[in-house]
Amino acid sequence: MANIEKLQFPALKITGENYIGWVTNVKPYLVMKKIIETIKIGNKSPPKHIAEAIIFLKKHLDENLTHDYARVEDPAELWQALKEMFDNQREVNLPHALEEYKNLRFQDFQKVEDYNSAVLRIVSLLKYCGNPVSEAEMMNKSNPVSEAEMMNKTYITFHKQLHFLPEIYKKCGYTIFYELMVGLMLAEKNNELLIKNHNSRPTGAKAFPEGPTKSFFLHIRDTDYPFTITPHRRRRSGITRSRSSIGIAVPRSSIGLAGGCHIHV
Repeated sequence: MANIEKLQFPALKITGENYIGWVTNVKPYLVMKKIIETIKIGNKSPPKHIAEAIIFLKKHLDENLTHDYARVEDPAELWQALKEMFDNQREVNLPHALEEYKNLRFQDFQKVEDYNSAVLRIVSLLKYCGNPVSEAEMMNKSNPVSEAEMMNKTYITFHKQLHFLPEIYKKCGYTIFYELMVGLMLAEKNNELLIKNHNSRPTGAKAFPEGPTKSFFLHIRDTDYPFTITPHRRRRSGITRSRSSIGIAVPRSSIGLAGGCHIHV
């Protein structure tokens, strides 16, 4: 019973707006616990299974819904009551999903990944809402049900300045929407890299040689004193200082000179 002490997924809202997702989450859990039979009318499940199921269901209800069904002890009765109240989400969401897909345009998204997520979300919702499937409807933009239609939707909503790209991608022979999305994502990443390299420095300019690391620094208290760096023969650890008023910290590891150095004024 320890697994039902915390929420496994978001609770069912009192508006029922997340009923579709809630049902999709509840059923696999009940199957995993081998208590799926408890939500069927007229089942003969043992009391232990019934208790476990009703506790789990109520645990994943909005607080107000929990109060409404506080006296319901049969999981099948609770399940049926929630279904009668919220299962109209299919009819409610279908017109909105169709309209959302109809107005969906590839050019309105800055990232291919965002467009891909939007398409898959809407198509999944349409399938759940029982959108009728026929050969004629497969050709109708407002009823997206096939891979070909999803790809065609993408091709015809490219930005007009990229009018040549749809033909190029069509010739690649994609037959699965996911493959087209992978191709577009790869092209997007390559384009971002190209722009980054282009903006790194002006065209024709050479790359600057790498300078000293950040650990190399000079702190000069009196800049009027000139100084020079000369090599010496003996290796010394730590920091060398002159007897002048110049304070210099020179970590040897950060300087490209073999054997260290002396600072002379």
